[in-house]
Amino acid sequence: MPDRLIVHRGDLAYIILNAFPYSNGHLMVVPYRHTAAMEDYSDAEMLDVMRLTRLSLTLLRVAFKPMVSTWASTWDASQARASPDHLHWHIVPRWNGDTNFMPVLATCE
Repeated sequence: MPDRLIVHRGDLAYIILNAFPYSNGHLMVVPYRHTAAMEDYSDAEMLDVMRLTRLSLTLLRVAFKPMVSTWASTWDASQARASPDHLHWHIVPRWNGDTNFMPVLATCE
C-alpha cells in the first residue's frame, strides 16, 4: 500500500484512502494482521478497528459534510485480490441523490 494513501496509523489497524473509491472520501480501515475470518481478530484488534472507524466518520463529516445521516459501512473479505486472507472495512460518505453503483445495487435483490 503506498504510504501516500495512509490517512492515520493506529496501534493495530490503519485508515487509508481507497485507491479505487466508490465515491469521494471513500476510506478503509485495515487491520495490520491478515486473516480471512473476523472471529480470528482479538478484542484489542476489533476495538482499534472500531476506534478508527469512528475517527473516519468524524473526519469525513468535517471534511466532506455529507448530506445524509446514514453511512455505507461494510466489512469485506477480499478474496479476489492478491491477499485472500485479508479483511477491511469501508467507510463511504453518502449524499442525498447520489447514484453511484452502490445504492443502485443495494436496492436490487
